[in-house]
Amino acid sequence: MRRALDYGFTTIRDLETEGAGYADVDLKEGHQQRNHSRAQDEGGYPRHGRDWGVPTVRNIPGCAVPHGVQIVDGADEGRKAVREQISFGADWIKVYSDRSYFVRPDGVLDDIPTFTLDELRAIVDETHRQHHKVASHAMALNGVHNSVEAGVDSIEHGNYIAEADLKTMAQKGSFMSLRFMWANTLPRVARLPGLKSGWRCSDP
Repeated sequence: MRRALDYGFTTIRDLETEGAGYADVDLKEGHQQRNHSRAQDEGGYPRHGRDWGVPTVRNIPGCAVPHGVQIVDGADEGRKAVREQISFGADWIKVYSDRSYFVRPDGVLDDIPTFTLDELRAIVDETHRQHHKVASHAMALNGVHNSVEAGVDSIEHGNYIAEADLKTMAQKGSFMSLRFMWANTLPRVARLPGLKSGWRCSDP
């Protein structure tokens, strides 16, 4: 973080800790207390987020294993998780909105949505009610669509975005974080020449 700030970055978004609890909050608050960087003087500071969705590791019967995300089920649990994470210092809320990617015969990158649209809307509504923002890990058709409809503030990855959703994003002022280097670790997603329509990764 210090190196990035010394290079001139004024804001850093750290959107998850992959199971390390609120270590990112400690990092942000430690930086603010030290007040040692140009970014702090200019009013910027590291931003971070909390996340939830599907487990990053499989459950083992009879054995408690850590998850890289906070698991929620239902709209009320989503709202409760938002309140909890903001109370512990989160600036951004991150959600994993899709999983299990596959390319359809027509070349569209499809997926399984992690949340129902009602669940996602509740998370976004609660976050915005408290004047915070939501970042959505969404790579494919349904995850992106649901995220855009729910009103998230940013789409992370967005390997495939339908044309209609791009237009809605522009109307709502949502932005997209292009993280193709990570996507290229998924050859079946990023390197398939059959992907077409909407937004897609360029073939390497």
